[in-house]
Amino acid sequence: MSVFDRGILEGEKEGNRERWGGEPEAEVFPAVPRPPASVDEVIAISTLSHQLFPEQPWDRIAVEEEMARRDGWVRVLVDGCGGLVGYLLARTGVDEVQILQIGVSPAFQGRGHGRLLLRRFLDEVDASGIPMVSLEVRSSNRVARKLYLGEGFRRVGIRRAYYRRPVDDALLMTRPRP
Repeated sequence: MSVFDRGILEGEKEGNRERWGGEPEAEVFPAVPRPPASVDEVIAISTLSHQLFPEQPWDRIAVEEEMARRDGWVRVLVDGCGGLVGYLLARTGVDEVQILQIGVSPAFQGRGHGRLLLRRFLDEVDASGIPMVSLEVRSSNRVARKLYLGEGFRRVGIRRAYYRRPVDDALLMTRPRP
């Protein structure tokens, strides 16, 4: 049974908080990353995507289509009241999972929620036997790059001027299964 099935995190500490190896504390909510359970959560993903990534947002229909795909992964992290904290969108290829977008609500940024969401997703991918996870990230996004490097991703390439608003390079990163 995975951490997603249990609905609680192993090692939950008193006060409903858990320490992540020197990183900021992340509140441990009653629900951990899981597939969206309602249309409201899908709408919340789309709304947050538009807020965080106005140059490449995912609309409600795109999120629903990703959920319907056999190779699609949509995960949400919600707070104790059911509010969206963050989400992750990914898709399985031939021998890898590509993270398409990961976002955390500005109200929850800097508190370890992105790391929590990513780590639990990587645990699920690793348990599935898929040998590699890949992603691309803006070269200017230092916070995300630090997160990915800290979780075992390595830079393997660059797409020059890939992003348009504003113009920025995309760094290609991969993480083999440990």
